[in-house]
Amino acid sequence: MIRKIIFILSFFIVVFSLQAQVLEPVKWKFSTKKISPNEYELVLKAKIDSNWHVYSQDIPDGGPVPTSIKFIANKNVEFIGKVEERSKVIKEYDSNFSMVLKFYANEAEFVQKVKLVGDVDTIKGTLEFMSCDNKQCLPPKEEEFAFNFNDRPNGTFHYI
Repeated sequence: MIRKIIFILSFFIVVFSLQAQVLEPVKWKFSTKKISPNEYELVLKAKIDSNWHVYSQDIPDGGPVPTSIKFIANKNVEFIGKVEERSKVIKEYDSNFSMVLKFYANEAEFVQKVKLVGDVDTIKGTLEFMSCDNKQCLPPKEEEFAFNFNDRPNGTFHYI
């Protein structure tokens, strides 16, 4: 009888601990790519777990929170154009929101071109995104990022 009670308690402890695990299906890495003496591409790349996806920046009203990237103003940085989406976008019906949406599976790459017009050590900002699978969505998540220009060689990925 005692063995049975211990087994049942152990089973419930395992089940509850598995449910309490925090889901983090999206991991971001950041890099710079020099394209001319004063111009760079700031690359924000997401690795997305199987069966999960991240939404595009272009999402209609009433849908999920779109991916958004905001940079902190810096008088020595000129932002060239808007943030580009360079991964293959999927456009299909999303049962979580009952509408056709644009999203990315497996990976997503967002790129902002900049021109440095003075001394710049770091370009900082925030990234907001929402991830879903075919059954659930996680709350929108906001992460801070920093692109460092003095202590990392060109093209080096670093994690935040």
